[in-house]
Amino acid sequence: MCPSAMLLDILVEEQVPFSTFSDSHFPQVMGIYGDDIQAMLMNRGVTKVATFTNRKREMVLFEA
Repeated sequence: MCPSAMLLDILVEEQVPFSTFSDSHFPQVMGIYGDDIQAMLMNRGVTKVATFTNRKREMVLFEA
């Protein structure tokens, strides 16, 4: 997964907004690490991710 843990810690410290996506090349692996990514961010205190509609950013809470 990208970014590395060290870079992720720096980005969180700098309060950079995050969005997540799946860059898979096969349909059966799409979103395979979604829960891991969410846990990794939440363990660092990130509770919201950026979503975009018509190029406008909205910060939404992680779904439980």
